[in-house]
Amino acid sequence: TGRFTAATPNAKGADGKALPVAQIDLVNGVASGKGTLKIRTLGLDFAPGGLQPGALTPMTGAASQVTGKATFDGGFDWDAQTVTSGGTLTLDGLTFLVGQTVARGLNGRIDFTSLSPLQSAPHQHLSIAAIDAGLPLSDMSADMQFLGDHVALEDAHVTTPGGPVRLEPMDLPLDDKPMRGAVAFDGLDFGQIVAATSLSSSMSFEGRLSGRLPFTIADGRATVSDGHVAADAPGRISIRRGSVSGVAATGDVTSENVAPATAALARANAEAAVASDPNFNPFQDLAGKALEHLAYTRLEGTVNSHDGALEGGFTIKGYFDPPQKQKASISLFDYISGRWLKKPITLPSGTPIELHLDVPLGWDGDLFGLKPAADAAK
Repeated sequence: TGRFTAATPNAKGADGKALPVAQIDLVNGVASGKGTLKIRTLGLDFAPGGLQPGALTPMTGAASQVTGKATFDGGFDWDAQTVTSGGTLTLDGLTFLVGQTVARGLNGRIDFTSLSPLQSAPHQHLSIAAIDAGLPLSDMSADMQFLGDHVALEDAHVTTPGGPVRLEPMDLPLDDKPMRGAVAFDGLDFGQIVAATSLSSSMSFEGRLSGRLPFTIADGRATVSDGHVAADAPGRISIRRGSVSGVAATGDVTSENVAPATAALARANAEAAVASDPNFNPFQDLAGKALEHLAYTRLEGTVNSHDGALEGGFTIKGYFDPPQKQKASISLFDYISGRWLKKPITLPSGTPIELHLDVPLGWDGDLFGLKPAADAAK
């Protein structure tokens, strides 16, 4: 029986000694076999260069530079036959860094029904006010239950610039086992997502997407398998010239009112024109123009991790829709002589377009290497 103070040598108090972090009260009736062990924290005020959660428990993972407050009040009760335990953990306005990702305003209360194993009632709630991870996120909310060797995530969602994104219910292991789950979204305003990231310097987007991205997390890295996204309705894409490289385009020009011999001569002259200047491709120029004012009627794609990098394969069908109506015309002389192949061609409004794009999505799966939006845009 007695009162004790627990201290950590990883932080110093005002007196320069190991910082006291908890008060422990022990009452043990030897004759009755009954007893209690009460634990109450003493001012857990986290600060960079001072006390950090990692000095108290390994469950904080890779979190660093933690500021804010936390309290715990609980303990154990026993008699000759049974041992029970429980307690309440309260988090008050924590800010922390995971890799290069900043989270602000972590608040919550967890009521544990057992401390060994670690268990709780359902619907324990945590929230984070803002997360800066390459895309500004806000109002993250999660409900969960602690079940000994894992946490059952019952519901989790976060607000992006384009709308809410959710995590489907999943198990979060408390050891080093892989974690499997899926991110899902419905009617996400992808134009707002683009506008909030470095993509805004090269493209704009109008439209809403829905999708599901199954993932696995192991050894601090995430991989996506069989992800799928699709447009909910027609929309628009504008990709600025020079932002896309490696575009290959081919084509031909025909006339319904030209004799076969004339058409054959035109084709021979066209082949000679291409051979004389292989660096200019009018169809590649047209493809670049098409990407600047593309109205899509169908957009869908897959998202997968290949060799550690996240990649997307997209099919887009639509038509060229510039602000002003355009027509294209090639003179009969230019057509027969092949000179049209050496001149830029106006792309007519309404030209049907079908694109198949393989796009690297710029993330290698490193959960601790995500950069804040302000840095990612540089």
